Amino acid sequence: MKFILIFLFFVKIGILKGQSKIDVFSIKTRVTVASLTYGEFITYIEKKKNKLKIFYSFRDSVSKVFYKDDKVKELLHSYMTENPEEQKATRRSLDSLENKYSYYSKDSLILKASKNITFIRLLEKIISTPKEELENIEASKKVHVLDGAEYSFIIKTSKETKYVHANQYIDPVIHPLLYQLYTEIQNIYKREKQNNFLDKMKTLSY
Repeated sequence: MKFILIFLFFVKIGILKGQSKIDVFSIKTRVTVASLTYGEFITYIEKKKNKLKIFYSFRDSVSKVFYKDDKVKELLHSYMTENPEEQKATRRSLDSLENKYSYYSKDSLILKASKNITFIRLLEKIISTPKEELENIEASKKVHVLDGAEYSFIIKTSKETKYVHANQYIDPVIHPLLYQLYTEIQNIYKREKQNNFLDKMKTLSY
């Protein structure tokens, strides 16, 4: 009897080690390329207990009504005279309005977190890593890209929300966790769906 109890104890410990440490969280990634007319790719990861949802979308077009919206004109005008921190807030407001007038192609996955432990551990590591370490701004300044993309990440838990940015590119050495995330999001989709929804142009992977 004692042996059975000890055995069950270690089995339980093994199960717990395979479980996620954070029950509920979400991570939104957004990649834009200014030189492309509709260059935007968005993914949204949502985890609730053992359910993992990943939503994928890329912009097909933007309605002309967007450029006629009075609020958009007001924000664009104020953006020109704002400091960098104010511009970030204005940019988020503009993005929200642009999304309202945009048309997207979409797809999604629903997975079991317990079957994707390696990916969950990556997400948890990103959540626990400070914003400054994820962005690695000083190292990023040393590299110059002529026509790069803008990467933004919104990381939410019940305790905090982090806004992370990586302008021009994400590098496997400078931004290892963000690079892994962006790569693995695509790999998981290709493994599960095995279609061409995510081609290089749509995910802005050059």
